Amino acid sequence: MAEHLTNIIVLFGMLLLSGSMLSDHSSHKFNGNKEPVIQYTTDKDVDVTVYLVRNSNNIPLYYTTRLQSPVCMENLCNPIDIEIQWDLLGDFKEYVENPDDPVTKFDHQPFNEDDHQKLKSILANTQSLLQDYRMEDLVDTSVQIYSEELDATTGATNKTFEKDIVPGAIYTCYTLWTFVNGDLREQIFQHTMSILDDSVLLSMISNGRKNYLDFILQNDSLQFSEQVNRAVSGLIWGEDPLVSTKAILAVNSSFWHSDSIHSMVSQNFLKMSIPVQNALIHELSKAELNQVTLVFLVDLLPEVGERHRPRIYTILLSNAHLIDTSIKDNLLEIFQSSKFSLSAKEYELMNKLDIHF
Repeated sequence: MAEHLTNIIVLFGMLLLSGSMLSDHSSHKFNGNKEPVIQYTTDKDVDVTVYLVRNSNNIPLYYTTRLQSPVCMENLCNPIDIEIQWDLLGDFKEYVENPDDPVTKFDHQPFNEDDHQKLKSILANTQSLLQDYRMEDLVDTSVQIYSEELDATTGATNKTFEKDIVPGAIYTCYTLWTFVNGDLREQIFQHTMSILDDSVLLSMISNGRKNYLDFILQNDSLQFSEQVNRAVSGLIWGEDPLVSTKAILAVNSSFWHSDSIHSMVSQNFLKMSIPVQNALIHELSKAELNQVTLVFLVDLLPEVGERHRPRIYTILLSNAHLIDTSIKDNLLEIFQSSKFSLSAKEYELMNKLDIHF
């Protein structure tokens, strides 16, 4: 009997161990592309683990953590149980509430869709008024609000913050905002900088988030590889003039030496907005050009306004050694057309290029 009981205990232990192994394996499989990267303690002494989420190609996508934390000072709202997501630069991306424990406001009332949209816009605002105050500053204790659920009263929201919070959820907004946009945000950014490589930069460019493009196109410390430089140059021909202009200024100078690039400029120049055209001509004025580009610039003269022409003249003079007879003849023909009313600038150019009118 004792031996039979022992066998049962051993078998039960093996089943428990097997279940534990399955559970561990399942957990590992679930987390497949989630890598724990930051351990953090909130100002409410809650420990959280921040994970870096990667796609199936092992490219970083975003950061995430589960926050389970108290919120209110008077216990008039439920604790938070929510998944928070940041993008690769540490900016708020999204949150996902626990369907079994939804986000609530005063007297445990669940958020509606408008409340969620308002909260997300608050969390995305890194310059929120909330950054300059403590939690105890958020309520006006001279005005009391009655809680039916707890048969108690609490201070009303200080009118200073009415536009910066979800009505009835000031503590929730404050707790989440300080968590999302506090020093953890900088830790996330620094972690991304520690793993920043071509694959991350290319993924960020492909994603097209405004803050990603601003970071890449305005960061002078980034040294683009040839592959990243090509991806940045592709932004020049997009529909956003601001992005196009920033991309023109950001690409490595070697970009402008390619015949194919000059062909792209020729095909797209007149389709671009004035600021983009200005940036293109400015960069061409600094680049080492060839005759193909010079022919294009001469052909462009009848189509562009008075603002661009003097800049093109400067480029032609800087590359006078490449201007052959055919280019000179073309230039003379353009100046003799009805689209031109010759000024001193045109006569000066012809004189310096030895073109006889």
